[in-house]
Amino acid sequence: MPNPKPRLHPIARSLWIAAGLVACGLGFLGILLPGMPATVFFIAAAACFTRSSDRLLHWVLNLPKVGPLVRNYRQGLGMPRSAKIWATFTMAICVTISIAKFPHAWQGALVAFFTSCGALYIWFRIPTHLPDLVPVPVPATHPPSPGRTTELKHQDDRLP
Repeated sequence: MPNPKPRLHPIARSLWIAAGLVACGLGFLGILLPGMPATVFFIAAAACFTRSSDRLLHWVLNLPKVGPLVRNYRQGLGMPRSAKIWATFTMAICVTISIAKFPHAWQGALVAFFTSCGALYIWFRIPTHLPDLVPVPVPATHPPSPGRTTELKHQDDRLP
C-alpha cells in the first residue's frame, strides 16, 4: 500500500497553491512574451501542486502544449532538442536587443555572461529528450530461406 502524502497545515497548503498559481500565471505570460521562459514556471507550478493539490497538478500535467514537457522533465527525460534550439535562439535575440539598449558595455557583458551560463546549463546539464522513434517497415528483398529463421538470437540462447 503506497504511503499517502502527509497532511499539510491549511495555511501551508494555501501558500503552496498560491505559489503554484503565481508560477502558472508567469508561465502563461512566458507563452505570450518573447524572451520570457514558460516551461520552467510550469515545472515550478507542478512542484508546488505536488505538495498541495492533486487536482491542480493533474491540470498542469495535462495542459495541451506544456503538459508533455513538464511530464518529461519530471520523469528525468529532459528537453527535446527543438526546445533547446528555440530557447537558445530566443535567448540570443533578447541578449542582442539588451546589449543594444544598455548605455554601458559592462551591463551588456553581464547580461551576455549570465545568458551564456543559462544556455550552457540547458545544453550540458539538462538531458536531451529524443522523441520515440517509429519503426519504418523495410520491404524484404528476398523471402527467407525455408531452413533459416528470420529472428536473431543471442549467442548464449542457441540450442545445443
